[in-house]
Amino acid sequence: MKSSAAGATLVLVTSLYSAAVLSQSPASLFSGPVSVQGKAFQDARGQRFIVRGVALASNTQGKDFLADTNYDYMSTQILPRLQDLNVNTIRVYSVDAGANHDRVMALLQDAGIYVMVGMATSQININRVNPTYTPELRNRVFNVIDAFSKYPNTLAFSVGGTEL
Repeated sequence: MKSSAAGATLVLVTSLYSAAVLSQSPASLFSGPVSVQGKAFQDARGQRFIVRGVALASNTQGKDFLADTNYDYMSTQILPRLQDLNVNTIRVYSVDAGANHDRVMALLQDAGIYVMVGMATSQININRVNPTYTPELRNRVFNVIDAFSKYPNTLAFSVGGTEL
């Protein structure tokens, strides 16, 4: 299911949820960092956390949806659509580790939305022909982790199709 909105494409990634979860608003679901318990995610209240999310992909190469320079766009265009879909998680493919993300991450946290942060960029990524982690990718990974580990609604980091 795809829906275009002002240069962004929302791609429905998963919609696994129960009737009990649907009866709650996303904001009531945010209770701090999510952890792993056995084979499942668990929220801070000890409840099983089930990802209901979309991936945000930009039609503009290198657009960082989470940068505070995009706060107005996220708050007026993207967030209302995420709430209409009852989303609790978004995945972004690329971020600018040097940009400020405080306002947008707080906006998403207040809405009960967790974030899966992509590590690669169009320039710094894993070579598919000869898969190796280059020093540039390693440095980027550390920079992105340093930039996003302070936010309690950071759920995961991804490099390619692998979650770290």
